[in-house]
Amino acid sequence: MKEVFLLLFTSLLFVSCSSDDEAIIAAPLTENDIFGKWEVAHVQKTSGDTTETLNGFVFDFKTNNKLMITKESEAFSIEGSWSIMEVENGLQILIPTKEAPLRALHNEWDVNYLSSLNISLSGLSNDENGNMEHVNFEKI
Repeated sequence: MKEVFLLLFTSLLFVSCSSDDEAIIAAPLTENDIFGKWEVAHVQKTSGDTTETLNGFVFDFKTNNKLMITKESEAFSIEGSWSIMEVENGLQILIPTKEAPLRALHNEWDVNYLSSLNISLSGLSNDENGNMEHVNFEKI
């Protein structure tokens, strides 16, 4: 009976681990993993879900660490920078504006999950309380 249970459990484990969207979690992050246009799918702060404040912004991670942020509905465009923090395997996003809502993303982020379609980040908030924030990007 133990063998049947163990065989069933092992089979279930292998089936549940498959995915079409290969995730990079422990591997070193590279620029090629980040390049391209992304939009914010979810923002979670201590105060709650603030995703709506960043709806419509497109983050285009380009070569030479250039970041173009646009919002077509408002004819908005600003250039920033980004870099990979190799020691921590994190992502640093620097946006040269103190204007809300973009200043919330001017931060050093830990990469929790990365795939060809999604990036999940977490980092300490910019407020004095040091709360954790979470941001999820989806590839456009």
